[in-house]
Formats: sequence, C-alpha cells, structure tokens
Amino acid sequence: MKPGKLPWANDLRAFATIGVIVLHVAATVSLQYPAIPKSYFFTSVFFDSAMRWCVPVFIMLSGSFALEHYDGRMGNFFRKMFLRIILPFLFWSVVYLFFFSWNDLMDPHKTVAQLFSFILKQLLSGTASHMWYVYIIVCLYLTFPFISKWTRAAVEKEYIYFLSIWVILLFLNPYLDHYDTSFDFSYFSGYLGYLILGNYLFKAPRKINGVWLIVFFAAAFLYTALRTYFISISGNENNEVFMDNLSLNVLLMAFCMYLFFKNEQYFVRPLLRKVIDLICEHSYGIYLSHLLILNIFLWCGLSFVFIHPLLSIPIITFATVGISCTLIVLMKKIPLVKSLAG
Repeated sequence: MKPGKLPWANDLRAFATIGVIVLHVAATVSLQYPAIPKSYFFTSVFFDSAMRWCVPVFIMLSGSFALEHYDGRMGNFFRKMFLRIILPFLFWSVVYLFFFSWNDLMDPHKTVAQLFSFILKQLLSGTASHMWYVYIIVCLYLTFPFISKWTRAAVEKEYIYFLSIWVILLFLNPYLDHYDTSFDFSYFSGYLGYLILGNYLFKAPRKINGVWLIVFFAAAFLYTALRTYFISISGNENNEVFMDNLSLNVLLMAFCMYLFFKNEQYFVRPLLRKVIDLICEHSYGIYLSHLLILNIFLWCGLSFVFIHPLLSIPIITFATVGISCTLIVLMKKIPLVKSLAG
C-alpha cells in the first residue's frame, strides 16, 4: 500500500506493520500454553495484548486516506484496487497454498474435481491465517462508491450517531448472542465502524490531551492482558476472547494510538526516519509475506522459546521485519514480479 502523505500516518502505518508481526510471534508462543511456563505465557500475552490495535488502525487509515480520497471514478478505483491489493494477495495466496498444502496438492488419489474443489475452498477461506484481513479490506473497499458520498455530506452529529450505535453494539453483541432477536443490527456492526471512525478522526479538529490518551491506552491494554491471562490460567488453555478486534478494549487502544500519532509532536532521528519510511512504503508486502518467514523459522527448527520470550519475541520480530522488507524490496526490482510483491 502506498504511504500516506502525512508523516504521522506513515509512522503509524509502519508501527502497526511491526506490531502485527509482534502479535503473530507472541501468539505462536502463547498457543503453546499450558506446555510452557506461566512466565513465558504471561510475557507472550503482554506483547500480544499491547499490539491488538494494529489491524483496526490499518482499517482506520484506509478510512482516513483511501476513502477520503475516493474521487468517484469507479473504473479507475477498481483497477487500482486490483493492481495494488488483489493481485499481490492472489500471488501470496498461491505461495501459501503450496507452502502449507503441498502434500494435499500432490496427493495422487485426488481427482481433478477434488483438487479443484480443494484449491477453491482454500482460496475462499484463506490459504494462511493472516489473510483474513485482506478479505475484510476488499469488502470494505467495495462500499467506497456509496459510503464516500455519505462521508462527504455527513455533519459531525451524523458521524456521532453512527459511531454511537456501533460502539453500543460492540458492547451489547456478546449479550445479544444469547437471545433469539429479530432485530438486524448488521448495518451498524463489524469493521465498517473502524472505517468510518478513521474518516471521522482524520477530519475532526478537536484534540484530546496526550496524557489522557496514554492513560486510556494503558487501562485498555492492562484490561486486555490481565483478563486474557487469568481466564486462560483458570481454563488451563489459551483463551483470546478478550483480544477480539471488535471489543471495546481493543477499540479504545486503536482510538488512542491513532490520535496520539495524529496530534502529538515527536522527534524521529534521520536514520530511523529512513527505516520507518521504508517499512511504510512496503507495509502491504511485509504484511503478506511475514508469515512465510515465521513459518520458515519454525520449519528450520527454530523454537520461539529458545530463550525467554521477553527477548525472543523482539529478536524474531525484527529479524522477520528485516527479512520480509528485504524480500519485498528485491522482488520490486524484478520487472516480472514487482507488481506481485505488494
């Protein structure tokens, strides 16, 4: 995805890209519970919880830039969406299909029809666990031709009206699931709320004091980490129910992180600025490819608990970011594959 025009947005996208990898490395550790020590599990939950805002922020940035800059030319918009999002997604989906399902693809007992059905099922459901985000973002992009008309015409009260219903439903949904209700709240639910929230916050002139943003983020993070840890300990298995992207605690973390980067002044050294801009420029490709790198590490026998996760999670994260970024940069230098890199 192309970097945003504003430095804070570039920085936020780069930080979120690193955060997603932290999340997946930490999850690889926490999924081993109860076979790992509780201190290892708590550390992995700590890292995982701290980065749960990443995917919601990606969607909020799409609302801030892609949605805000939609110009009504549908043909041009969908052509760009295919080239920038769908084409790299299809390429990496095939890569993961062969990586994870090689034995199934090479099964001599499968008929052509069975093989076709298997491939289609894999592509429709996702050939790798992190690909779900791309399915979500494509569906959200399909709403742009009409959602953009609303966001351009909507006044603040209308934004608040929609977002208030969305937030209330995030709170009520766990309880509504226990009742057989005929109300259809799907029009105000799901990831569309993050898209609208990002568009609203991008244009909102009001600022919230940075200290309060830090306090609210810390409260939401601690709630997520502690509830996840103790419910997992009590059930003697990893339980991520409080890490759901569509939960109020994760929403609050995403809200605070977005506004902190947007509103606060901070200094970045020139060398670090170059690294951040490089990660931002290649963020989509890094996102698509990073799980391949992580699984190659595992395939080569590297345990993510070779040392305490307090050290192993950052080490593996930065190694993965570096290798993934290098891979995407090199791919973009090759004419035949540069459009597939992401």
